Amino acid sequence: MGWLRKQPVPKRKHSNPERTLANKVGDARIFLKKFGITKLPKKNEEPKYHEKKIVAHPDDELDVLYGAADAEETFLLDFFIGSMARDHEAYGKYGLPELTGTTLTLYGKHHKTRTVEISQRLADTIRERRKGGNPKGLFVNRNGKPDKHLLRTLQNIAKKAGAKFHTELHKLRKTGASRRYLAGVPLPTLMLELGHESLAVTQDYLADVRKPGEAKKAVSDADFIPKSKIVKTGTTGD
Repeated sequence: MGWLRKQPVPKRKHSNPERTLANKVGDARIFLKKFGITKLPKKNEEPKYHEKKIVAHPDDELDVLYGAADAEETFLLDFFIGSMARDHEAYGKYGLPELTGTTLTLYGKHHKTRTVEISQRLADTIRERRKGGNPKGLFVNRNGKPDKHLLRTLQNIAKKAGAKFHTELHKLRKTGASRRYLAGVPLPTLMLELGHESLAVTQDYLADVRKPGEAKKAVSDADFIPKSKIVKTGTTGD
């Protein structure tokens, strides 16, 4: 770990060096364990890092991205927002996405699969792209191979648009989840569609998502106003 800490890491504005180190240590652990080396650092001895909080794109930022995107780039935006896919699920590292009706099956690590309901518009676009019969997937590079640099494409869109905000593929995933949540999709359904291991993870993931004016309305609805007291007046006998 000491050697890894001395290695240069990419100097990016939104990078997380401690997470990069943790990932490298994890890769080394897997490699060594494969060859029977068991005296490895315990989990609590490995580098710690804070997860970066991802915030969804508001509508005005989406307008900026879509306004600069060509047809191919528009599909990338539509796909990641509409399917809430991770990058390796999109380009098919563990298996190509499969579409049945409007149900999209995505393949992830450790042979995990999940299904996501997508819009009819996105489903039609996917079918149209598949008419060419490209066996390498939905996103291919100039050589006809799976395009594993989708983040670069997204960053090029933002650069063309002159965007003053940061964007990344995970931010598109969060945008899709947020828009579904605000549209009324229940958390247990979103948990399954996002591929989260527990409802608590999904609750934390969407903890910052609120409808405009939601808090103000909730406070107003929850405000208790006591009824006016009825003052009884005395009566006089005959």
